[in-house]
Amino acid sequence: MKNEFTLEVRSTQLSESLNGDLKDYLKSDLDVAEFFAHFDRVIEQKREKELQAEFNARQKFPQLGLKNSPLLKQAVQVYTPTIFRMLHDQYDLALAARIKNRQEDLLVHTYTVEFLHKPGEYIVSYDTADKTFSCSCRKFEIVGILC
Repeated sequence: MKNEFTLEVRSTQLSESLNGDLKDYLKSDLDVAEFFAHFDRVIEQKREKELQAEFNARQKFPQLGLKNSPLLKQAVQVYTPTIFRMLHDQYDLALAARIKNRQEDLLVHTYTVEFLHKPGEYIVSYDTADKTFSCSCRKFEIVGILC
């Protein structure tokens, strides 16, 4: 799953959540028709919770830390509160970043980046041919946010 975009949700978390919900409704003495009736009920409740969470997310915008940032003003309207907080934290961290080394070739631009409050160095690359970014921490490929 290292190369998959998952927003840091683990497949085991999804499986355990569904298993827990199913255990509340299923008994070993159910026939196939009763099983699917209960299963449909569980799925419907999960969909209802998801719709309710999305509605709540659209009704309540998180407070902006940097009120004059056009990027954050747009992001708060597009992302859910949880994803926005992740982006906001990374944006705040990016303000404390320093490019230590830069190498710009014709096809690939490579930057060595370090943060004031975070140990280590990160290699961020930009491929000019296919216009893609990558980072040595792989957070962009997995979560969709550059470190």
